[in-house]
Amino acid sequence: MKPARDRLLLVILMLVGLALAWFHADANANCTTTCAALHNSVLDGTALAPYRWRVLSAWLAEAFVLIDNPVAVQFAYAIAHVFVFPLAMLMTYRWLRMVAPAVFAFAACLLLAWLMTLGMKPYGISLYSAVELVLVGWGLSLLPNDHWRARLTLAGIVLLGALNRETTALVLVAAYGAWLLPRWRERRVQAWGVLYAALFVGVYGALRLALGDAPLVNSLDHLWTYNTDGLRLSDALVRNALIAPIWLLGIAGWRVASPELRRLALVLLVYLPPMILFGIWSETRLQWTIWLIAAAWATVWLQRLARNT
Repeated sequence: MKPARDRLLLVILMLVGLALAWFHADANANCTTTCAALHNSVLDGTALAPYRWRVLSAWLAEAFVLIDNPVAVQFAYAIAHVFVFPLAMLMTYRWLRMVAPAVFAFAACLLLAWLMTLGMKPYGISLYSAVELVLVGWGLSLLPNDHWRARLTLAGIVLLGALNRETTALVLVAAYGAWLLPRWRERRVQAWGVLYAALFVGVYGALRLALGDAPLVNSLDHLWTYNTDGLRLSDALVRNALIAPIWLLGIAGWRVASPELRRLALVLLVYLPPMILFGIWSETRLQWTIWLIAAAWATVWLQRLARNT
């Protein structure tokens, strides 16, 4: 694709990111006092688990808080999303361009952006979900690059991921292991893998030690009762049915994808069990991160379809 056309696609994706930021602000217009209280509890280390250790996004939003009141906190999160969502779209595109031509990567980004709107309610102060898209998209795009600078950059991303949300670093470490699994006997590959795992465990462990343990905001018994309630279960089934296209396309693409892309299915085995166990099933936002992998598979199938038509 010509550079001018590629730049146009990037501009459009940034505008799509801005639209997502507006959608977030509109969907969470009534989350003022509650969201501000949760934000402040993260900053002072009194939040319940797992929010207590998700500090990066709270620090980022705090940079935009001009005065100490709930409305200012809400405005700060809205401004933070204005920067983060466009960057998330660009990093998603960067990752998908590693495995597909520009037009297919662009189409997949548009599909993901549309599906993301279904996960904006409830959202609260979940800026870490959008930050996770930035970090994981960036990290995945570095996997094919064996240069030491790329590997060192990935280490920095893992470190930031551990500060952002426990799943961010977990997905990146698992993706690195899955991508390079056939080369795992190489000492260089092992060394970087050990470094990434150590960064994840070390940084997240340090957060747990520094901020202390905390009870879960929702116990497992409460989550099971909540998720299996008739109306809430129906809502979860409908919402997950609406996002089925990305998974159907992804499964079709996985069957014909390269070995490296196929092995990223191992990341799902790491991510899905805790998501199902500790998550609210109707919150499709929890799937944003693994949609990056499903979208890569989907572009493979779309390319195959285009060649056969």
